[in-house]
Amino acid sequence: ITVYNKNHSVMTNGTGLDGFPSSTQASLIVPKPSSDSIYYIFTSRGAVIHFRYSTVNMNLSGGLGAVTIKNFSLNVGGSEKLAGITHCNNQDVWVVTQAPSANNIYYSYLINSVGVSSVPITSTVSYAPTNDGYGYLKFSPNGNYLASAHLNVDSVSLFNFNKCTGQITDFVNFPADTAVYGLSFSPNSSKLYVANTQLGYIRSYLWQYDLTSGIPATILSSKTLIKKLPDTTYFTALQIGADDKLYIGKFKGTV
Repeated sequence: ITVYNKNHSVMTNGTGLDGFPSSTQASLIVPKPSSDSIYYIFTSRGAVIHFRYSTVNMNLSGGLGAVTIKNFSLNVGGSEKLAGITHCNNQDVWVVTQAPSANNIYYSYLINSVGVSSVPITSTVSYAPTNDGYGYLKFSPNGNYLASAHLNVDSVSLFNFNKCTGQITDFVNFPADTAVYGLSFSPNSSKLYVANTQLGYIRSYLWQYDLTSGIPATILSSKTLIKKLPDTTYFTALQIGADDKLYIGKFKGTV
């Protein structure tokens, strides 16, 4: 919603971006390939608002940067799922979001030295959960997998991703005992971590799946409990840090 510069002040023209405080993944910053000054800020805020991006030029305002294009619309509607990964050429970038009209359709937008492609690569997968705008969308660090948490239907989809074409294809679906919101891969892409929260947010579990076999049935059977939280406490977001450790948000209270 608001962009700040390195002095912790609001950047020139840096207000009014179309993120939202409660979005699962409200923003994603992508540097423009072959540029040392241009950045794109992709924003999401649910099904009723366009999927948009804004452009930042760091050469402006004395090197503190300025927003030059704000809330450029890519499509009508969307979800709170937003993820990015490097192209197989190691220069360009794919940004992926869920389609607004059908929860089994995903859009992959290519960002290259020319800019942001307005026509995405469209992928249709077999699993079509209803009311599925919430929960994290995460790439494995090697870019071979894409995982989608389905908060309202208690499951996780793990897809294959082609880093060269942007295509997403079916791989395995993880049925869950309870709602799934946060998820993350290990730094070496060999494990998937999933946070389940029981109905009413009264208890939470962190599970690990081993992906090394590449066999769906073996992956499903590798489910291992890593951590159970006390009553009235639950896990939220999962994120790999710069130190290759997995950091997990935890909420204690009543929702």
